[in-house]
Amino acid sequence: MRGSTKLAVNLLLAVYFQRKACQMIPMPLSSPVAAANQGQLPHAMAIAPVPQLASANSSSDAPAESASEPDCEHKVLQLLGWQQAYDPTEYSINAELPPNCSLQTWQSLGCLKSLTNLTLTGSLFNLPDAWATNGSFLTLQAVNLSTAQLGGPLPDTWGQGAAFPQLRLLKLSTTDLSGTLPAAWAQTGAFSQLVELHLDATNISGSMPSSWGGDGAYPSLSFLSLLYTSLTGTLPATWGERSAFPALSQLAFGSGSQPQCYTLFWDIATRVGQRNTLAEPH
Repeated sequence: MRGSTKLAVNLLLAVYFQRKACQMIPMPLSSPVAAANQGQLPHAMAIAPVPQLASANSSSDAPAESASEPDCEHKVLQLLGWQQAYDPTEYSINAELPPNCSLQTWQSLGCLKSLTNLTLTGSLFNLPDAWATNGSFLTLQAVNLSTAQLGGPLPDTWGQGAAFPQLRLLKLSTTDLSGTLPAAWAQTGAFSQLVELHLDATNISGSMPSSWGGDGAYPSLSFLSLLYTSLTGTLPATWGERSAFPALSQLAFGSGSQPQCYTLFWDIATRVGQRNTLAEPH
């Protein structure tokens, strides 16, 4: 009798999580993370429409390499038509990337030192290594590119300990991102403040790296979504260790008609012990 009751409960939970698509735990709207998830800006304005800028091939559409950091920030904002959002303390950007933005300007966004929230739409370049340069995005707390046209791989360099020191939300879902989950993202010191990582509905493939469950990896991560990707294989044994993901409260993965959503550490550990497999990509 107890076994049938447990089965019924599990079935109800499976239906609930499938309908909910494993939505994240709500956060206060005062948080930049919550604001980015709900399309709201906590400290600044949405910028639209984007004005026409100089040609992407123009030599003026790139910050001067010798420019000081404040000059670089002002130059990038001016080139992209976002200068009205600037605040020396903190500001947010919610805008379409101008179609004539040059690759060099895209790579230079890291010099926006006071930026706390970045939400972009439109056609984007691949995620640049330059954004992980020491000193880039010093105050950035939330990145939401989930409604943009974005492809390419996740950069290994983003796993450097000095990259994104304040980042709490990284939302890259429903894009054409491809490649594998970078094992380098689990390096000690990497993403030390990251609370939510959304990689669902992408073309990411391969297996889940065992390093992500290693000691020191993702010390603040509470929510991880890998739903509807092309990942295959089993949950790594390291993900079930007691030291793995010390702050994790929700893990979502799988594809097809049976997405999986685990909400407690012991449940993840149990599934690892059962060698829970990912659905084959469709």
